[in-house]
Amino acid sequence: MRSSPAVIPVWGGIGLFVASGLQYIAWQFDLAWLRRPIPAFPAIFPWTVIGFSGTSVLIILLASAVRTGSAGFQAAAKVIGVAIGLVSLAFLAEYLLGQPVSAFDALLFKHLLFKAGGSFPGRPAQQTCTTFLLLAIAALVFDRKDKRRIEVFQAVVALAMFCPLLAIFGYVLFATVFQTLGGTPTTEMAVPTLVLFCIAGVAFLSFFPKEGLLSLLLGNDLAATTIRRLVPTVVLVPLALGWI
Repeated sequence: MRSSPAVIPVWGGIGLFVASGLQYIAWQFDLAWLRRPIPAFPAIFPWTVIGFSGTSVLIILLASAVRTGSAGFQAAAKVIGVAIGLVSLAFLAEYLLGQPVSAFDALLFKHLLFKAGGSFPGRPAQQTCTTFLLLAIAALVFDRKDKRRIEVFQAVVALAMFCPLLAIFGYVLFATVFQTLGGTPTTEMAVPTLVLFCIAGVAFLSFFPKEGLLSLLLGNDLAATTIRRLVPTVVLVPLALGWI
């Protein structure tokens, strides 16, 4: 039996659910200060809020699978992962085609969609869709009993967090670090989206802190110590160079 009770993922999932609920309320009552806390940056989009709600439930189900050993919880999480992945692919296809393929989001946010702006009103930015897609893939790879799949799960989650990291760099350095499909370079990931992805990333990576690739970072040996000392350099040096 695994020693990790998955406490951090559980609380991370709960926190993500509550935060996405607040963003849903912000859309329903048109609370612009909550949807767009920094006026110069984009607002979080309706389907992004729904994506985070689904992701929060997914995380809680995976945590329940780890805590109880139930294959049912794991299977339910994978079903949600498939749904999130398919919706993300649909939105990415819209960016690729240059036009919306449906208007089903208008059923929930009909009079508010166009207030958010962006390439496609109501649709998450392509960076957001890519991150959701990768997290969905990670959920499908997840297997609490397979060491190899744990390593792949952690690698896919780390890759998913690369998009929010680039967006943070873009905002901090006032740079456009993404190239839209068929458009001009832009950074459209909202600040609330970045915060929620950070919560989701911590929750996902906290499932097996002493196993897989994370053991290389959190271990007590010389290699882990060296990697931990290099992490601040890897993060801070590019930021410093960007200001030169």
